[in-house]
Amino acid sequence: MASGEFSSNTGLLLVSASTAVAFTWGALSESTALISTLLVSLVLGILYSVDLKMLRWKRFPLLAAGCILLVRALTVHVGFFFAC
Repeated sequence: MASGEFSSNTGLLLVSASTAVAFTWGALSESTALISTLLVSLVLGILYSVDLKMLRWKRFPLLAAGCILLVRALTVHVGFFFAC
């Protein structure tokens, strides 16, 4: 999207499809830990990217770094550890 190759609608479609596949896979696994990890990652991703005042965390370097660190270094590793 940043390069202009995708429209906003295409981006929304890709994100929606990816989210649906991830949650379907999580539901099929019947793993509470995996579904919780997906939910936390989704919520933090929305907070990072949504274009609402004080919620577009990528505008603020400290919040952006904290969000990325929380998802990639903690949530995903701990969630996947307990999902297995």
